Amino acid sequence: MVLDAAAKLHNLAVSINASLAGCETVIEISGSRKKIGYYCVHHPTRTIFWLEEFKLNGKNVFERTCGVEALSQAKNAVEAQYWKHIELYPNDRCLSQEIVDEIRETILHSRAEMLTSSTSITPFTEDELKDMLPLLGMLQGIFGIYMTCKLQIARFLHTFVRSRFFNFYGQFGARLDNDQALYQDSDQCDAKLTRIFTGLSYALFRAPNVHLRTLQRVWVNNQITQVSWRPFIKQLNTEWAELILNSTVIMTANVAFLAIPGVTTANSPSTIAQIFSYASTVASIGAIVIGLLLVRQNRTKGIDDANEALSFMTALLNTNFGKEALAIMYSLPYALLIWGMVFFVAALGSLTFKGTDKSTRVSIGVVFFLVGSLVFWCVFNSWEQRTPRKEHDRNVNEMTEQSKLKTVVVHGPSKPMQTV
Repeated sequence: MVLDAAAKLHNLAVSINASLAGCETVIEISGSRKKIGYYCVHHPTRTIFWLEEFKLNGKNVFERTCGVEALSQAKNAVEAQYWKHIELYPNDRCLSQEIVDEIRETILHSRAEMLTSSTSITPFTEDELKDMLPLLGMLQGIFGIYMTCKLQIARFLHTFVRSRFFNFYGQFGARLDNDQALYQDSDQCDAKLTRIFTGLSYALFRAPNVHLRTLQRVWVNNQITQVSWRPFIKQLNTEWAELILNSTVIMTANVAFLAIPGVTTANSPSTIAQIFSYASTVASIGAIVIGLLLVRQNRTKGIDDANEALSFMTALLNTNFGKEALAIMYSLPYALLIWGMVFFVAALGSLTFKGTDKSTRVSIGVVFFLVGSLVFWCVFNSWEQRTPRKEHDRNVNEMTEQSKLKTVVVHGPSKPMQTV
């Protein structure tokens, strides 16, 4: 069957006066119906092609990327598939010294960019780039012999060229920072959902807003990079670990508080201090449990990896809530800890102002007022709305209008492509 398919392709090439000399042809037979698929590879131009009309779009080679109009941009997508082919079939081929010099220059450029920019669009982290150069030096003398060496070089080039395509390398309005959006934001929430999120955000001490802004910076136009995602997840895990520890302290304080004589009385209704302490304990336990679950989720599901995170975020955005639901979930340990502290202060205050003399109540009242004023002042300043990068976004919009670049509205991610 493979020989029959090859004969058909040869006849097709002859009928359209196309020469396959020096080209490779990959034939795949899949499915119960023995469906035949193919593509051809041309090494001098680093491209893959077909003998029939094949429309490139976001469902195949463009990988859910919209607005690709220039041929030079499409060439990057096709070249990325070419290097994927070399990675899959590294045997019996020669990689020239020019290719090795090209990837070395690319790595050096990426390292320099990482040193001068905190929002680099480089697809590798700084530590990975540091390890790649010595590895490339060791491969240089033997890459012509072992196919595994060719595989690694092809894998590096595939990642770099693919990153160029996603960032619109060489095009008007190219992405210069990993938190810069190329398209008009399509993740607009309806009025009902916005009201729900706003209400919950205030109930959770505006913590979801912080996580939502961070998610919008690391998840830009349905894309995630290792450089931005891994520090984000690392910071989250560190934050949750600290919140779990603080919640444990509050829970322990509540247990000790309930043991104070006068807080819990036998054979009598629960006091106000006792009720508030119970609420504080429950909130602290909730913060501990949710924090542990979130940390375990990141570790067991591999969400610290950008590829796994891409699948996770894509599935999440197909729901009605999207990033807002994730922002609320990530903020729950912090919010429950704050509520636990509020309830504990209320329990302490109710115990202090009940059954004490006037001078004690006045003294404690003054302290409560001063400390409360400082707390509310800090909260007010932290809730102040800020719009970072506003000037930068305005400049980008002006450049876009001058270049008459069309703005593409992305209505949602398409189904991820299968490697050709």
